[in-house]
Amino acid sequence: MDPLYKPVREPFNRPAANYMRQHSFELGLPDKDVAYLQRLLTKSRTQYHVCVESSNDDGSLAAMPERLRTTLCWDLYHVAKMVHCEAKLLLYLYKTHDIQKPDTLAT
Repeated sequence: MDPLYKPVREPFNRPAANYMRQHSFELGLPDKDVAYLQRLLTKSRTQYHVCVESSNDDGSLAAMPERLRTTLCWDLYHVAKMVHCEAKLLLYLYKTHDIQKPDTLAT
């Protein structure tokens, strides 16, 4: 683990994740999504958050398929889809929309 970064807690709706995993057949979830839900629930143990070291972490919410993320993280996150966004633009959006700046974003 890089000493400059500390693990980040990413909250999610654990009861919804359990329900989706248990009823994956009725919901028509592909095996890939079911496997991701299992990794997420295993990694988070009994918590309502998962600790990740980076967005590339296999168990991170960023790595989760969008169809799952929108269900499990509904009303917990603001989604801004950007590619190659500069930190200054992100800070402006956080301030404009009164969103708490994450610890991982430098000022």
